Amino acid sequence: MEKQFDSEKNPHNVKSISFEDLYAYINAIPALFWSIDVVKNRIEYLNKYALPGLGENSTLIIKNPDYTHSIILDEDRHIFDKFLRCIRERKSGLAVFRIKLYDGTMKWLKIAGNQDIYKTNCYVGYIMDITETAVFIKSIDNSESKIVKRINLFDNPVALFIFDSKKMYACNKEFAALFNLNSETGPSPALTGFISESSAKYLNYVYEEIIFSGRWRGELSFRTSSDKDFISDTSIRPLHIEGKNLLWVSIYNIPESGAKSGITLKADNAAMIDLKGVNSEARAAARKKDITGLLEIILENQPIAGLANAILYSDIHVDDGKVMVYGAGEAFQPLTPGYTYPFEGTIAENILDYNLDYIIVENTFESIKPVDWAIFIPNGIKSYFAKPFYSNGKLVTVLIFCSTELAVFNEDNIKSYDSLYPVFEKNLEVMKKKLKSPA
Repeated sequence: MEKQFDSEKNPHNVKSISFEDLYAYINAIPALFWSIDVVKNRIEYLNKYALPGLGENSTLIIKNPDYTHSIILDEDRHIFDKFLRCIRERKSGLAVFRIKLYDGTMKWLKIAGNQDIYKTNCYVGYIMDITETAVFIKSIDNSESKIVKRINLFDNPVALFIFDSKKMYACNKEFAALFNLNSETGPSPALTGFISESSAKYLNYVYEEIIFSGRWRGELSFRTSSDKDFISDTSIRPLHIEGKNLLWVSIYNIPESGAKSGITLKADNAAMIDLKGVNSEARAAARKKDITGLLEIILENQPIAGLANAILYSDIHVDDGKVMVYGAGEAFQPLTPGYTYPFEGTIAENILDYNLDYIIVENTFESIKPVDWAIFIPNGIKSYFAKPFYSNGKLVTVLIFCSTELAVFNEDNIKSYDSLYPVFEKNLEVMKKKLKSPA
């Protein structure tokens, strides 16, 4: 005789069905169903569903809490543990938590259960993957109309771009004004249309950083409709709205047009400096083994005041394949003194390879040297002049005058530094001897 549900325990008057039909329905649902005998501590699985990404390990979620704790996010562990208490106490329970698979994929799981109405010592329930639902719920308050209104609340230029195509999705009035966009602009412009060539070639690196870190912050070079380039602080992060994967692009600290104020770039306007006084100050710093102090003295006594606003000293060890760097000036405040970089890809390597007397870089964003993207660009340095120094025919030092402005140094104005080189070189040697000798 075919088994049927007991109608007396069917309070909603649902049509009775056979257990065979019920089993078929259970198998049609994307969830793993289970029954636990709380007294005997025994679990029985009612179907063979495998959760996406977990496969055969799906059955371990309840069976082996240690396994679950190894993949569940720490901040969600208490949610799962609370559900386990519901099982032991045979109370109705529901939990939503996140797990991280071994390949780095994050999943949202929902687990729910209640006491078996037929067997009071048993607890029945299911577990299912709700990742798509969770992502959708998170994006509900970011509906298209709301997000467009939201970006118009910002005073700085903000735009949204579709992640896959990089076509513009929406922008605020500040962004439209900056790039002279209007209803006649035509089809949705691409992100690359706003970024100058010097930065565009590094966009793939930016996208990778967004994918793996969730956000990219740095400086990018933009181009307006008048073909004028400018460099600004930029923040780019991903955003999911109604099934659309977008990029939120915010531009900050847009420079005012015009030349750098208060700085004369001609060498013939260089002031006469008190070399004796500068040397005395430098000698005092050297004797104190204060490399930062020595660099600050050189920076503060430039013949052309304010030409460089930061300075970097590279201690070169060619045979050991390394370079140690020390900086002074506001831009290099975050730099750890003596931080070591590989010799390969440095300014020093470039100088040796091509037997250069010096190097001038007008725009670090156009550089392909790894060191520029490791040291200069993250610290806001946009141009620099590098001068090498040798000892017994071996390159031992590179002194780099830096600026947070574009194209500051040229063949003419770098001659103004000639008088400072002996002061720096002589006192650096004093300092090195002090460092080698016992205190």
